[in-house]
Amino acid sequence: KNKIITVETQEKNKKEEFYKECLKADIKECKNEKEVQKANLIAEKHGIKYSDISDLYSEAEELVKKKEQKELDDQRKNYKLAVDQINQSLSYIYFSKTRFEVVLESDQLYHLKVNGMPVTPDKISCGERNALALCYFFTEIARETDFDKMYSSEFLLVIDDPVSSFDMENRVGILSFLRFKINQILSSCVTSKILVMTHDLSVLFDLQKAMDEIASACAANRKNA
Repeated sequence: KNKIITVETQEKNKKEEFYKECLKADIKECKNEKEVQKANLIAEKHGIKYSDISDLYSEAEELVKKKEQKELDDQRKNYKLAVDQINQSLSYIYFSKTRFEVVLESDQLYHLKVNGMPVTPDKISCGERNALALCYFFTEIARETDFDKMYSSEFLLVIDDPVSSFDMENRVGILSFLRFKINQILSSCVTSKILVMTHDLSVLFDLQKAMDEIASACAANRKNA
């Protein structure tokens, strides 16, 4: 009887060692935190104590963090922003090429400059953030299209209060930019629709005037707007 128990114990230990080795291989291949947690559950299912392989888990979690950080850095470096187009739009709003711009530095990351001086994102004004977001938005929706076919696809755009955060000096620039972009979009595709919302009556009147001019221009070119 004792011999049978000894054999069973040996078989159990062999099985645990086998599962442990398999688990170690799985943990080394973990790509994210979720996979590490899943491997831990498998270990518990097969009676493997966390303390037996805790060092391996710590190593796996550290590797996962490094992998995830590297992926984020690679995405940030490889993501191709149409910087020239964004800066062109910003210069249209501010009537200056250096007033506010996005620059790709030697570290392959994008940085902001105001009046030629580098600034961090938390130091720019609310109006500047909105201007950058609007320029990025109009650039992004036309991404991967040829310049002569820009905005030729059908769009339904909703733009919420794009002018409210700008001071009077820059309102002229943002309204002019909106008129230019709306005209581009509606002239490029007759079925596109744009809804601009605002709480400011003066902005409403300015946009209404711009829309009337765009509609007249489209009608003259036999396009509906």
